[in-house]
Amino acid sequence: MPRPERLRVDVRRFVDMEHGDAVGFAEEAVRGEDGARLNPSATQRSGMIVQSLVLSRAKFSPGEAERWVRAHGFKAAHRGKGPDATGASHRFRQRDPGEFEKGSFRTIRMADGVQAVVGRLRK
Repeated sequence: MPRPERLRVDVRRFVDMEHGDAVGFAEEAVRGEDGARLNPSATQRSGMIVQSLVLSRAKFSPGEAERWVRAHGFKAAHRGKGPDATGASHRFRQRDPGEFEKGSFRTIRMADGVQAVVGRLRK
């Protein structure tokens, strides 16, 4: 598995950093250092907003998870609160779940050990 610092993400195409809005998932949005696409299914999900990032505790220590999140342009803390640790994952909230339409949440694989919970914002 590529180490977190070895993954290359074109964040500008992945998410609008100021508002946390998904701009569109380009084919080259998430690639390993060898250039292989790590997340082909995300290319079809434009218009979805990242609500949380979920990183596997089996793949990432707490420090490695935080470094991966920051290195890829996401927030490591939400409203002053750090990540939630469950038995299997580190969860980094990007936006409150109440901001999203009910039933719109989907989980997409971004890389080995990294998933994003995405959804559509309420109108």
